[in-house]
Amino acid sequence: MNALVLAFGDYAIWILGIVLIVGMMLMSILPQRKRQKQMMEMINQINVGTHVKTIGGMVGTVKEVRSDNTLVVDVGSEEFPTIIVIDKMGIYSNLDALVAQQAAKEAKQGGATSKDESDTQTQRLDISPSDDREIDE
Repeated sequence: MNALVLAFGDYAIWILGIVLIVGMMLMSILPQRKRQKQMMEMINQINVGTHVKTIGGMVGTVKEVRSDNTLVVDVGSEEFPTIIVIDKMGIYSNLDALVAQQAAKEAKQGGATSKDESDTQTQRLDISPSDDREIDE
């Protein structure tokens, strides 16, 4: 009986090591797949008129969705439009979806936002520069 216990003890360390390695791999791969799935859903929700933030930090409005997985995004103001063409994978976040999620979360908590908070949310999406600035020459 002692020989059986000793023999199993040698294999137990190997089995435990393999189980730990497999467990660690699963714990790192599964959350990554979940994030990747959420990212693809967010990218597929982008339509013309959607406010987006690029991975470079630029905020703009989608003007055209092309069939070759590129987007035409206006990152300028109404007065001075600046058009860029980026790949769909260059989108960091869909700002319209984030605002909708935040509103749903606040409604779920049972409290309506105050006027100051809703004004702040509106200002976050305001991507045009203010026209009241003067340039000194």
